[in-house]
Amino acid sequence: MYPKPRHQSGISLITAIFLLVVVAGLLAATLNIAGVQRGTSILNLKAARALQAAWSGIEWGAYKTLTDGAAPSECDSIEATANDLPNVATSTGMNFSVEVGCTSSTHNESGTEIIVYKLTATATNGIYGSLDYTSRTLSASFSESP
Repeated sequence: MYPKPRHQSGISLITAIFLLVVVAGLLAATLNIAGVQRGTSILNLKAARALQAAWSGIEWGAYKTLTDGAAPSECDSIEATANDLPNVATSTGMNFSVEVGCTSSTHNESGTEIIVYKLTATATNGIYGSLDYTSRTLSASFSESP
């Protein structure tokens, strides 16, 4: 006589392993998304700081142009050097290097000469080509009142 066949059991083990793999995959995906969001917010913060550093370069250039009493032809000479415009440091230790350039042009408006200055400031942080490199460039035009 043949022994009576027993019903196989073990489907619960397969189900438990499947659920364990699915939950581990979901956790890995969640951690990946959280890491990407953190990296994105850090880059957004660096971009905002670079923009503020560039604005400080524009303000510095406008101050130097208007208060030094330089002739329009000397506008090009206000380009910042390391001693003129120090790095813009933040509380987190991110130092932005700011370069400022100036050009000027003279226009005749109904017999009155108006000098128009164009300032360009570029703030950079990091090494070009690296993932954390940040750069922002701003331009501003202004003129002295006649």
